[in-house]
Amino acid sequence: IGRALTLKLAECGAEVVAVSRTLSDLESLKEEVRHSECYLFL
Repeated sequence: IGRALTLKLAECGAEVVAVSRTLSDLESLKEEVRHSECYLFL
């Protein structure tokens, strides 16, 4: 799924698994998704 949809789903409280071929893309996404129920594993 795309970055914008991932952010929206996370904002709505959904559990989202994000996958990327580039670690820096996931690290950037981690910085954008910030709320108390968010868990990101790189």
